[in-house]
Amino acid sequence: MPPRPPPLSTPHSLHTHLLSFLTLSIHTILHARGLYPQDTFLLTRAFNFPVPQNRHPQLCAYINSCVAALAPHLQAGTIDSLSVVIYSDAPFGGEIQILERYMFSLSRFPTIPISERFTEFEFRAAGDPNEIRNVDVEEELRATLRKLAYSAGKLEGLKNPEDCTWGVVMEMKENAGGEGNAPIGHPQPFEPALAELQIPSQRANTDIKGKGKAKESEPEVTSNSRVGRARGGAKSTAIRAVEVGEFIMEAWIEEGKAKFEPRDPQGERQHHEPE
Repeated sequence: MPPRPPPLSTPHSLHTHLLSFLTLSIHTILHARGLYPQDTFLLTRAFNFPVPQNRHPQLCAYINSCVAALAPHLQAGTIDSLSVVIYSDAPFGGEIQILERYMFSLSRFPTIPISERFTEFEFRAAGDPNEIRNVDVEEELRATLRKLAYSAGKLEGLKNPEDCTWGVVMEMKENAGGEGNAPIGHPQPFEPALAELQIPSQRANTDIKGKGKAKESEPEVTSNSRVGRARGGAKSTAIRAVEVGEFIMEAWIEEGKAKFEPRDPQGERQHHEPE
């Protein structure tokens, strides 16, 4: 488990709390959805709450590396949302299907220059309604983990959880010029997400010289396009909205359409033609 975060007085400590929470959330999701044998988990405590932790060293190292790779983008304030996505494997050449997404919206998380990450927040006197206290944040995160574990355990079961895999997806904010903040450096721990999770382009009608006019309406997606097809899901379950001072986050679960579609033994989706 991650070490106890420092007092919540700087942007750095704010990010540390969030990254610790994400690490705990990943372990909780993997345990609740049965992607790994239950006997590979043990109970530990974080935020004064019992949480499952997988004890396989390689899996723990992989989870920690995923969360650590988020830190520079979180510090830069370029992340709009994070999600833990559960996919089905694609046997016999079938398509990878997105079954569940565990969403964490950070769109209202404060954007603070990296050079100021160790600068303390403005002093707030005791009793100030905007005062940030560790105990308040930890109480909210504890309640979120509790609801996450409960809600994930109540979802309809995955058909073959042992054949599923998972990943962490970050959705980037657009900058002032309307362009994305996608990481493009090298070496790069991230790769583009599946087309089904991408946002359909809203600038399809703008040419390279900037003379085109973007549509004011929502972007159209053709029926055979994979882009954005898994966004929103077939069902959603609210988890919790956290707002304690500068710590602002919202969490929910989306169950994909593919989860509820029947499959044949070769892993292909079955479509029923109307009579």
